[in-house]
Amino acid sequence: MQRFLPIVVAMLGLCLVGCKSESEAAAANIAGKQQEMVKILKGVTDKDSAVAAKGKLEALGKEMGELAAKLDKKKANDAEMQKAMDKYKPEMEQANKDIRAEMERIAKIPGAMEPLMEGLMGMGAGLGGPGGGMGMRP
Repeated sequence: MQRFLPIVVAMLGLCLVGCKSESEAAAANIAGKQQEMVKILKGVTDKDSAVAAKGKLEALGKEMGELAAKLDKKKANDAEMQKAMDKYKPEMEQANKDIRAEMERIAKIPGAMEPLMEGLMGMGAGLGGPGGGMGMRP
């Protein structure tokens, strides 16, 4: 047993070095959800695809709401969380630009904005308020 202890300790150390902190995992998750939203919006090409996107956005809002609830338990001024958010800030800013660009593109598609806006409002309900916004800004 004593022969294996150094191996177990070394393996645990490698795992800890390679694993993300809770704050970094949360920031990565926020960035990922934003990128998922961009992907959903890119799939909108007509009114029918906007109706399909509505449900996807509502489901994404629910997931983001669960993430927001977890983040509420962490202190907003937590230095580790701020460092993690700073690390993912470029990805989040790019996702925000992409979301705006997609919304401008979709606004030109006849009949697509109404179901999409309903989905976004449903997304906001999942985030605990009208229109949500959690994770929409870095």
